[in-house]
Order: sequence, then C-alpha cells, then structure tokens
Amino acid sequence: MAHGLSRLTPWDISGRVGLDKLIFPDVQEGLEGQRLGESAMAAALGPVAGIGINVLKGLQDMGDGRYLRGLEAMAPSVLRGPLKSFRYGTEGMRDKSGIVVQDEVGAAELLGQASGFSPSSVRNSFEGKSAVVQHDRALQARRGALVEQFAMAAMAGDDEGKASAREDIAAFNEKNPNRRIQPMQLAQSVNMRQKRIREAQEGVYLPGKRRDALEAGRFANSGG
Repeated sequence: MAHGLSRLTPWDISGRVGLDKLIFPDVQEGLEGQRLGESAMAAALGPVAGIGINVLKGLQDMGDGRYLRGLEAMAPSVLRGPLKSFRYGTEGMRDKSGIVVQDEVGAAELLGQASGFSPSSVRNSFEGKSAVVQHDRALQARRGALVEQFAMAAMAGDDEGKASAREDIAAFNEKNPNRRIQPMQLAQSVNMRQKRIREAQEGVYLPGKRRDALEAGRFANSGG
C-alpha cells in the first residue's frame, strides 16, 4: 500500500503515473550507491544525452557477456519493455553479478512489462534485496566505527575514551551477537594501526613486498 494500489496487482504503474518523477528522475531498479547516483544523473540530463550513455552501457554489458542486457540498454524506449520482458521470461530476474533475485516472473507480469509496466513482484524483490544490503552495510559501518573508536583512544592513551568505547561495543555485541567484536580483534586493530604509522614511508604505508611502488613518488621528495 505504501507504494500505491497498483502494487496489489501484477503491474506496478506508479513509475509511469507518479508525480514524484516530475522532480526526481526515474532510474533503473536495483541500483545502489554510486551506480544509483550515476543513473539518476544520466536520467536528469534528458533523452538526448541518455542515448549515448545507454549505447556505452550496452556495449559494456555485451563485453561482459550480458548480451540481453546490452541489447536492452541500447534499444529505444518502445522496444526496451518487450526486450526486458523476454529477458525476465528466459532467465528470470538476476542482478548484474548473475545472482538470482527472482526465479520466475508470471505471465501476466511479463505481458505488463512488455507494455512498459514493471512487474510488482520484481519491484518488491529488488526492494527487499536493497533493504538487506543497506542494513548489512549499516551494521558493518557501525562495527568498523566502534573498532576505530577504541583503537584511536588506545593509541592516544585515553583511558576514559577506551572505557566509553567498550561500553558501546558491549551494547553492539549484545544486539548483534553474530557480529561480535572480540578483544583480540581490538588488539589487532591497534597493533596494525601502530605498524602502519611506524612503517610508513613518504606518507604512504605499503607492505614490504609492495614497497617498490614507492619509486613512483620519489619525484615529490627530490626537491626538483
């Protein structure tokens, strides 16, 4: 219901009739992060600029072995719906990495997609996947921030800061037992940060086997 009454039918027509698209351009479902921003910018530039962008994207997809996606990207709008419907019907709904998001798309939904209306089940599947990915990233980001909080306090000799970080870590561990931050991991984080500082050369840390790359930046310290 939050996405409109059409979500109760096989065809999601909100993308075609929604007034929000007058302000925010419609973009391909399933995109996130940088790819989402790039798609939104391309859509905002208008159809003329979009032709060249779509051709380049289609050629890249074909070069990566995604021929149906490539053909679909380069096709004019009037053919894009039928081509996408054919792709859904032959291989189900997969993301660009090949992971199956939805095994089968119903006949009524395929008919609607051929007419330009996104299948409701496909929209729901993508939104469910996006919710999972975003939640996972948020938890990982919070975990990393807590480890950094403790490490920075430990390196600064801030006992109060370490105690505060431990309290936050305990709360995180209790709420997310599968992602527990162990004391050994905290110690390793501190040791690794100290090692990077100690072994950095010319403002850059590289492991011993990769320090030959430092030669590329010698000119910045040569005084010439």
